[in-house]
Amino acid sequence: MSHPLMETLQAYIGQALPPGAPPFSRSLNGTLQVLSPRFVKLRYTIAKNWTTPAQTMHTAMMAALLDDAMNMIATLAGDGGEYAPLELHVQYQKTAEVGQDVVVTARVIQEIGDTLRVEGELTSGFGSRLALAYAHFVPLTPPNQD
Repeated sequence: MSHPLMETLQAYIGQALPPGAPPFSRSLNGTLQVLSPRFVKLRYTIAKNWTTPAQTMHTAMMAALLDDAMNMIATLAGDGGEYAPLELHVQYQKTAEVGQDVVVTARVIQEIGDTLRVEGELTSGFGSRLALAYAHFVPLTPPNQD
């Protein structure tokens, strides 16, 4: 059974996230590119307020983009309830500059009981890896009883 929001979100592929999406997610102004029950891909343009004084992407924003996409796919891949990370491990490799496009992907790579192991990757618009993240997600709310 797929999450009740899956069909709604799939209608927004190629567009910004819909009004029902979390406010933080919508505030990032990303474009949903691919969505399946265990994979999501979003594209963003680095805003000036996401950068360091050197005009490169701040690592906190890198982590925020990764965490947001990983939360989305964990919740959609789960049993209908809301999921949250136990931890978030990010390996930073490169940065990008204001105005450049970046792509975030997140996928469920393992299920251990009701815990989901999720991987996130942040790349430049040209495919160069900027950061890689892993997290374990656990349910916060009970599953939907349809």
